[in-house]
Amino acid sequence: MKSDLDYIKHIHGEILFLKEEFNKTNKDLFLINNVLKRAFVRSIKIIGEASNKLSDSFKKKYPDPEWRKFSATRNHLIHGYFTVDYDIV
Repeated sequence: MKSDLDYIKHIHGEILFLKEEFNKTNKDLFLINNVLKRAFVRSIKIIGEASNKLSDSFKKKYPDPEWRKFSATRNHLIHGYFTVDYDIV
């Protein structure tokens, strides 16, 4: 079983990826790059999944960010993939 630290490392790695790639592009280029769009969505899904697996005690100790929002975003991307608005991603 993974620890909270393991999940935080996954979240951190995905955030670093998103920041790095975000700084290399702009909105117009992002919207026409299907590979990058899929990569961003995958990273957001990983963040949501990992945040969902954090222990309740960890989430209570560190209530900011709002962990449920990460999980809700992940659920929308997983179950509503035909409605992904890449302008928002």
